[in-house]
Amino acid sequence: AAAMNRSRLATVALGAAAAVCALGAAAWWASAERLEFYSGAGVQNASAADHEARDILWRSPEKLGDALDSESDSFESSVPSGGPTANNELLFARVSADGDTDLYSAERVGLVWSEPRPLAALNTLHNEQSPRLSPEGAWLYFTSDRPGGEGGLDLWRSPRTSGGWGEAENLGPAINTRADEAQGVIDPGTGALWFASNRERAVEPVDEGEIAPPSDGGFDLYHVQRSGAEMVASLSSLADDVAPAFSPVGDFVYFASAREGGAGGMDLYRARVTKGEAGAVR
Repeated sequence: AAAMNRSRLATVALGAAAAVCALGAAAWWASAERLEFYSGAGVQNASAADHEARDILWRSPEKLGDALDSESDSFESSVPSGGPTANNELLFARVSADGDTDLYSAERVGLVWSEPRPLAALNTLHNEQSPRLSPEGAWLYFTSDRPGGEGGLDLWRSPRTSGGWGEAENLGPAINTRADEAQGVIDPGTGALWFASNRERAVEPVDEGEIAPPSDGGFDLYHVQRSGAEMVASLSSLADDVAPAFSPVGDFVYFASAREGGAGGMDLYRARVTKGEAGAVR
């Protein structure tokens, strides 16, 4: 089957790039006027009445360094929060001279990022993007339209080895379909896989109290339960919902959506996650 068209690929990539920055939305939540509970290093959801008030330190965005500059588009970056390279490895996708996308990584030494290097063991002449490490760092999940999948974009993973990354494996028909599956990420609280897909909806989503018709090709959020991949109805809308990303302990899921009620285009949203189930969208 053919891969998704360029405009749809760009939409998904934009959503992923936005969601990687989703923790910045916590600055809004952390204002003194609103906060009843807050999170900090070693303290999750502690009552403000039981702890001294303190500032949440957010700095203005800054370039990561000249070593990461490129004339080609670089996007869908992620920094592992766990595993052997926690906070010191940058994974991302970059457009190659041939027009496809490949996976790259850079290492941080002190405050300086190294020159990016392609993940040669995983890159092909097809598209590889959306790199995400599992919480313990043992697996690298990514998206590709290479041969050997179910069709369109599929979810793949590769094991970490002593020499780098092992042979990539397709996650199979229980997860992938002839439609597009992308942006797989592991919930650190439950170990469940979450992802975005534009497959035919099997469950009617919830969107501000309305019942949605079958999918028109837009993306929804899914997670893998014992019965298989299920749409996360509480987060999916009539618009594109993409790029799930979790807080370090899995108590919040962040994502990007083009739904009505936002500022326009792709906006950032979040929901509390309890025992693997997402609550109301904020």
